[in-house]
This record gives sequence, C-alpha cells and structure tokens, in this order.
Amino acid sequence: PVGPAVCGDVARQYRNQLATVRGLSVAHGFAVFFFWQPALATTHKPLTEWERAVLKDHPVSRLMAPCTDSVEAVTPGEGFTSLRTLFDGDTTTVFLDQWGHITETSNRVMASLIVERLLPGLGSHSR
Repeated sequence: PVGPAVCGDVARQYRNQLATVRGLSVAHGFAVFFFWQPALATTHKPLTEWERAVLKDHPVSRLMAPCTDSVEAVTPGEGFTSLRTLFDGDTTTVFLDQWGHITETSNRVMASLIVERLLPGLGSHSR
C-alpha cells in the first residue's frame, strides 16, 4: 500500500514543479494556470455501473487516491484550481477510463470552467 512517506515525496515533487513553472512565469512575463483534473480514482461522485467496472482493482486508483490530498495541500497559490470535485454530484457516466478520459458532455463542463478561470488572467502578463 501507498503510505504517507510516498505521498509526501510525490507532493514535494509536484510542489517543486509548480515552483519552477511559477518562477519561469515571473522571469518571462507570462500568466500561469494549474488545473488539477477530476479523476475516477479520486472522485466522490456516485459511480455508474461502467465507472465501477473500470475502477475495480485498477492499480492507478491504489496509487493516486491516497496521495491526492497530500499533493493538493502543497499546491495552493496563484493560478491553481482544483477540479477534483467538479463532478461529485453527477449521477451520469463521466469517466470513461482510469487515465482521465471523460465523456464529451463532461469535457464541455470542465472546459467551460477552465475558460471561465482563464479569461480574467489572459493578457494580464503580456509584454
């Protein structure tokens, strides 16, 4: 099983990547946006029969689910948006597989939210 030490290492690596990208954005004058995608392994939505079948005994869920809270705990800051709970109230099939692929309808929902978050920041860092 994945324990706290592994999750701490994963979270530190992710935090370091964010710090690097944020540093580059300051140095080169571009806006930075991070979106933590919803995933079948970490959702709290009522799973459909398809989603339950896909999730069953899949190794990604055993690796991803325990560490998501650790990663999100070290990522707050400018430009970070968690979409992890976006579909928690949805009772339809959202997730097509364990790798983050979602239905066309769900993709439109997620894309609309991302655009909503991006629009105010676009151009604010342009030279």
